[in-house]
Amino acid sequence: NLIYESVIFVSIVMQGEGVMKGEQGWSQFLDIFRNPSCGHNVISSSYFAVTITVGGMQHLLGLYDTAGQEDYNQLRPFSYPNTDVFLICFSVVNPASYHNVQEEWVPELKACMPHVPYVLIGTQIDLRDDPKTLARLIHMKEKPITYEQGVKLAKEIGAQCYLECSALTQKGLKAVFDEAILTVFNPKKRKRGCPKCRVCCAII
Repeated sequence: NLIYESVIFVSIVMQGEGVMKGEQGWSQFLDIFRNPSCGHNVISSSYFAVTITVGGMQHLLGLYDTAGQEDYNQLRPFSYPNTDVFLICFSVVNPASYHNVQEEWVPELKACMPHVPYVLIGTQIDLRDDPKTLARLIHMKEKPITYEQGVKLAKEIGAQCYLECSALTQKGLKAVFDEAILTVFNPKKRKRGCPKCRVCCAII
């Protein structure tokens, strides 16, 4: 993280499958934190910025949403330099995205940014009990990814922790960003379970 005139800049990059693209709840949540003067597109990825206060100090939080930019495989790593923490996303109702975390996304991050911490995020938890989604998975002889599976994968890949959220209901979304911030400032002391993090954030 960089310091500009007593304001600390924290860069967060979302990585993984494109499970949240186009989800209205996710966009609405990020709009809460968006700074209109800073919002712009970077290599077809969404960028959001917000000034927050943590521990009495101001922090400029920058979020690059590159998750699922399959058409930009060669360009995507250009958004990685100066990243402080990665959020690796997968859908709990898309087993393939779960397996791709270990097979595709983690190797890419370790090759490009081996010393940057990352948090594993299970998304679309609102669909775990959705009849149509369950029927589709049964037809494919699949099941939703459980919380325990997420925790297990987080330990296997060396993630700081595992968190779950829903863009539709916004459940768990704030905790995702809280944990990302805490990971930047205290990465080695964060637990790999599902911590109930609390960060004093003031939107400015």
